[in-house]
Amino acid sequence: MAAVPTATESGVGGFVVASWNALAAPAKTPAAIVQRLNRELVSTLESAEVAAKLRQLNVEPKPGTPAQAAQFLQDEIRRWSAVIARARIPLQ
Repeated sequence: MAAVPTATESGVGGFVVASWNALAAPAKTPAAIVQRLNRELVSTLESAEVAAKLRQLNVEPKPGTPAQAAQFLQDEIRRWSAVIARARIPLQ
């Protein structure tokens, strides 16, 4: 296989892209239920067995709060909206 230069080697500095997953619930889900789901999810992701399995799959668990997830999503929307606009990618 031919060597393919990295983005940095090609002159694109600061190129950081990663996939991510999150758990979402309908907007009107009661706060107590969202908090419980979050507590259970964090507990699961922090368990040694689950964390080890995820790392075997090259997945780094990063549990957090619903507020952190919402902020991350907003940041990603802003980030990729700017990329889409600069590249003139048509919205679908």
